[in-house]
Order: sequence, then structure tokens, then C-alpha cells
Amino acid sequence: MDTSVGVGADNLTLALIMREKYIATFLNPESFVDLRRYDFDPNVFVGLELPFNHNETLNGEWVRRAQYPSTEQTRNGEEVSKVLQPISVGVWWDKD
Repeated sequence: MDTSVGVGADNLTLALIMREKYIATFLNPESFVDLRRYDFDPNVFVGLELPFNHNETLNGEWVRRAQYPSTEQTRNGEEVSKVLQPISVGVWWDKD
């Protein structure tokens, strides 16, 4: 048994659970959902840091939402402009 995984019930932490879940769901959108759910907490996601050369227009903030597709912006721009937010602003269900 791998002791980094089989730590026993008394030593189980959220960080260990999320690490194993990340391994199991790598490249699945659920991984990104978990990052947002726990607010990119480096205590939950040990070693998590902004990537090198992170988009400087985000001012060191994590991406929290997808950008509206350009077709939606050009074909329905009036409505999109009513709800358009920077990608570093949390979506409505992620807000405090």
C-alpha cells in the first residue's frame, strides 16, 4: 500500500482527497470546478501557484469563468453587454 494515499482515517485531509480526485478527473471540467469551489486555496491544493507568464491583465487573479464566445458577443452583443464580466470575477454561484 502506498503510504502517501493509505494514510488512515485519522490522518485523512481535504488536501489528500482533492489530490486524488484531481488525479482521477484530470482534464475533466470538474477539476476546474473544484479549484473554484475551494477558492484556489493552496492549503487544499498543495503547491498550487499561478502559472509562469500568467496573463498580466488579470492582475494576479485566477480565471473564474469562461469568456462568452465571440459569436455570442457579435450576434447578441446588447444582451451580452448587460452581463459581461471579466474572467477573474466569480460566477453568480461562486460569490460570497
